[in-house]
Parts: sequence; structure tokens; C-alpha cells
Amino acid sequence: LFSLFGRVNYSYADKYLLEAVVRRDGSSRFGTKKYGIFPAFSLGWRITQEDFMASTSDWLNELKLRAGYGVVGNDQMGNYNSYTQFAYSEGNASYGMNGSNGAFSNTGFYQSTFGNTDVKWETTTTTNVGIDATFFKNITLTFDVWQRNTKDMLYQKQLPLVLGTATRPSINIGEMKNTGFDFELGYANTAMNGDLTYSAELVFSHYKNELTKLTDVATDFYQGSGYREKYYTRTQTGRA
Repeated sequence: LFSLFGRVNYSYADKYLLEAVVRRDGSSRFGTKKYGIFPAFSLGWRITQEDFMASTSDWLNELKLRAGYGVVGNDQMGNYNSYTQFAYSEGNASYGMNGSNGAFSNTGFYQSTFGNTDVKWETTTTTNVGIDATFFKNITLTFDVWQRNTKDMLYQKQLPLVLGTATRPSINIGEMKNTGFDFELGYANTAMNGDLTYSAELVFSHYKNELTKLTDVATDFYQGSGYREKYYTRTQTGRA
């Protein structure tokens, strides 16, 4: 993996905050499409620093609105996915040159993997909006709403069994959408003249996962692994 990135941080009057990052990642796991560019940025507004919030300073210590957008890449597949490979085996790829069924002294080669040079980065784009607040110096509140969209997912291609047992290559398929929110409420304080510090947090999260596209054919599905000639899972558009 080879990466270059640049980052910019900006703060104006400690009220308006900006951070932007651009990455260029390259992975040797890909064939002709080794590089991807992944931008991200976040904005923040510390509302309690505004003059019109001065009257709330005795009970509202911090109030900040946040918004963010970012793209990340995934290259998690076999190291040699781009290459069609061959292997030798005395048991599975031997051949008797004299024509006898019992003579397997000549070791041969067989195709062990299928390659795919056209596979590219899987990308996930996340957008979120959030709020941070502190009340009475002891109570903290954080709330985030987010949506995550993944496309060009890396998945092993399904091939007919007549092509043999060679390892299937990873390809890019489908689109997936995740939506959700995270809520956190905390309390922290001290006791025994500051010798004891304690805190408690309440966390609640909810998310929904939906496959919005699998292939260009809406009725396509991918079947999971089988057990005793039964298949218990499959991946299909419109399902979680």
C-alpha cells in the first residue's frame, strides 16, 4: 500500500472550524486500477462562543454543531487477485507418460486461481450531522445522524462448477446503504475533595442495513454456503 495525503485545519475566532483531507491510495492488490482518491471534510460551529449565547453561560457550557463528509477505500481481498495462477501437485496434476493408470511419476500443473485485472477499489461514502453539548459542567450529550453508502463491493465471483475448483476472483458488485443514529448521555463528577472521580454514560444506537443493488439484473441473488444440501442464506436486492 502506498499513500499520499494532505490536510488543512482552520479555526476562526475559535467558533468556526474546518478540516479537510485528501488521500491518494495505491494498492498492489489491484491490476490496472491501482489508485483511488478519497476526500473528506468536516465543519463545526461552536454556538456558545457567539455573543447572543452569553445569557446561557451559567448552565450551558458548550454547544457545537458538526457536519462531515468522507470517502474511504477498501482493498481487502487476495494479494494476487489480478493474476491467474497455476500450481503443481503430485496427487491432482500428475500424468503417466507411458499410458499406464498406475504410473504417475510426471508431476503436472493445474489452474489454481482465476485472475481479474479490472477489479477496483470498493468505496464507502459517509455523511453525518451531529451535536455536542455540555450542561452544568457535568452533563454531556452527543447525538449523531449518519448515512453510509458503499459501492463496487469486493465479492468473490460465482462461477459454474464445470470450470473446476480454482479459487474464484474478487469482482466489484452492488451498492449498500446503511443509515442510523447514535445517542450518548454522560455524567462526570468528583467526590471526597477530588480524590474520587466517577462517571456514568448511557449509549443508544440504531442502524438499518439495506442492499440497494446487487447486479444490473434486479432479480439476481447470491446464494450462501450450503450445509447438508440446504442453503440458509442468500444476498438479494432490497434485503437487509
